[in-house]
Amino acid sequence: MSPGLGSLGSSDGDLSGKIIAQSSQRVFRIDALNFAMCGSERRWIAAITSGEAITKILDHLELPSAVIQPSPPRAPPPQLKFGFEGCSEE
Repeated sequence: MSPGLGSLGSSDGDLSGKIIAQSSQRVFRIDALNFAMCGSERRWIAAITSGEAITKILDHLELPSAVIQPSPPRAPPPQLKFGFEGCSEE
């Protein structure tokens, strides 16, 4: 566990797990602390932050673990001309 993360979702009412769950709900529109099918409450028991551990898990599950480099940004589209260049706002 990384320093500063605390124990996520511990029974002592630690707030960091709830903050992560609320962020997930806002960003991904999922309720990270409740199961959709039965409504049971989930508890955070761990947060895996080691890149090496994450790679091993993904490789074991036969999922892609290599970081894909994004393509460079493309140039902006050409500026369209609408024929208003000679007009003034007066």
